[in-house]
Amino acid sequence: RDAIFAQLNLWLDKARSNNYHVIILGDFNADELSHSHLPQHHLKILRSLSSRYFTDHQSHISSISGPSPTFYHQYGFSRLNYIWSSPGFPAPSLFSYVESCPKLNDNQFTDHCILFTAFDFSSCFATLAKARLKQKSEQRTIFLYKNLTEDTWDTFSNEVNSRLELYLTTHYSSISSLSALSLDKLWHALKRSILGGAIDSLPFQHDQSPRSNFTND
Repeated sequence: RDAIFAQLNLWLDKARSNNYHVIILGDFNADELSHSHLPQHHLKILRSLSSRYFTDHQSHISSISGPSPTFYHQYGFSRLNYIWSSPGFPAPSLFSYVESCPKLNDNQFTDHCILFTAFDFSSCFATLAKARLKQKSEQRTIFLYKNLTEDTWDTFSNEVNSRLELYLTTHYSSISSLSALSLDKLWHALKRSILGGAIDSLPFQHDQSPRSNFTND
């Protein structure tokens, strides 16, 4: 255990020195709430993470009643599973909850519950998209829906219908009914037809900022 603790601290120090963000999760086999009265040398990993200002997400988001147990046994229950993130983690956590583990082939393959934490990475992706566009001088297409006329919209609708019919006839000529196709295949065909029809029929402009393809400008 001492070797594991030393190695973990080494990795965490290296991550901090390189400005890496860290998520640590799993079965720690330690119930911090039930054993918080124990001396300092107990629960070393959990207390080390707390001293490094890591966030214990289930505890952080839980109600005033406290975090839910993740392990049940004949004498009671414990919270043995944790999800921690390093300070300043760029994706804020939205919520955490505990679920009973489903059976696999009618067998219970673990006696632990499943701990979930949802993170919002949208701001991270927006930052990456902006940096990528700037670095590679890439452009995105923005369709100018505000500039549409009724004739333009009719042209676009007809173009989409023609493309969709051609695509389905070419790729699925043996299919007697569209209901025989999976939803994924239908969606792919429709998306392909809409995008192609929009490029050929709708007014657009190119832009390097990572904004939505749909705008009122």
